[in-house]
Amino acid sequence: MLERLGTLENVFFKKVGNEYDLGLFGNKVGVYKKLIAEKIKENDVLIPSDDEACWAACASFGDQAKLIGVLHSDDKHYFDLAKKYKKYVAGFVSVSNRIHVKLSSEIPSCIIPCGIQLEVYKFELPKENQIIWIGRLEEEQKRFSDIIHFAKLLKRDNSDWWIEVYGDGEGREQLEGLVKSYSLESYVILKGWQSPQKVSQALSKAKILLQTSNHEGMSVAVMEALASGCIILSSRVSGVEDLEKENKHGISVVNLFEIGNIAKAYEDFKLLASNDISFLVHEARALAEKHFELGTCLHQFREFSSNLKLQEGLKDAAPIVHILLSPLVSSLRQLKLKYFV
Repeated sequence: MLERLGTLENVFFKKVGNEYDLGLFGNKVGVYKKLIAEKIKENDVLIPSDDEACWAACASFGDQAKLIGVLHSDDKHYFDLAKKYKKYVAGFVSVSNRIHVKLSSEIPSCIIPCGIQLEVYKFELPKENQIIWIGRLEEEQKRFSDIIHFAKLLKRDNSDWWIEVYGDGEGREQLEGLVKSYSLESYVILKGWQSPQKVSQALSKAKILLQTSNHEGMSVAVMEALASGCIILSSRVSGVEDLEKENKHGISVVNLFEIGNIAKAYEDFKLLASNDISFLVHEARALAEKHFELGTCLHQFREFSSNLKLQEGLKDAAPIVHILLSPLVSSLRQLKLKYFV
């Protein structure tokens, strides 16, 4: 992927064996630590992924580099990481106001949404009567079953709108079965996983992004949809709710409904579908440019990190015994997976 995107410069790799995933936690931390140690300079900024082993490795350098903990979602996992590693963190960044308020940290913190490359996203006019849904097909976070409830209303009204679903996951078979059982083939089209370029093309043609999630951070799908001139029809979740104040008209770029309230979502949709909403395409793009332009977000990170101070460094995050025992533990776990699972 990185080779295809042409972004290999300053990207560093480490080949790992089975002991990386199936060995001990400290060994995984050690892999991250070694990569960091090879490149780190005094007062660098470290931003870990959502992998706890990465947080632990970065925390080991808390007295050499400024560790910024980014909370990408209001999921419990991120707050647990923040609580566990806060003494090593120089500052926290939340991607939405809801996360920022819930974090309520005495450590320096701010709100910076993840940026996107706006120039990648274009839109075509006129757009089609297409609704697009993007995400993993799983119920706990994404509530993909709400797609069916919405599509049944489209069918009831003999609508000339349809929903294209981009994504895959454990719920794919269930969703396919529901589409067939309710004869919704004309209203729900499953596209599966597609390349970023294909998704971008689909967004350029769609009028509305439907988001049905139980929880989010600042949804990348929402950012990409706005950049593509799409109107947002979303459950009231973290991130997208911060944009509601930007609405300027009775007919709005950002339209929210309470989680699971597809009846309300459909009423909002009917209002949009019965009016000329072409003028909102440019307002959607302007909203993306205002909040999610990648350069602006990077500038905010630089400004925030410049005022942070070094903290403690986590000791003994990668015990040598974990590194030595990981090949054996990995082998035993592989045997268990092969013969007992």
